[in-house]
Amino acid sequence: MLTLQRTAARSWHTLPVEERFHVTVNDQDPYSQGPLDSDPDETAEWQESLHQLVSAKGQGRGREIMLS
Repeated sequence: MLTLQRTAARSWHTLPVEERFHVTVNDQDPYSQGPLDSDPDETAEWQESLHQLVSAKGQGRGREIMLS
């Protein structure tokens, strides 16, 4: 299966740029209404907290929190 993933990744890079697609957080978040942050201070607080969590507990815990 790992071989298939590597093959798929390589073939993506060989696609012409116009045939590639990119997914962003805004594409996945039904509550996001635009590129502007309505409360950058609150966002900065959340980011700082997440960075502290990852520093203290590791990337696995940070991922677990983000996916919960």
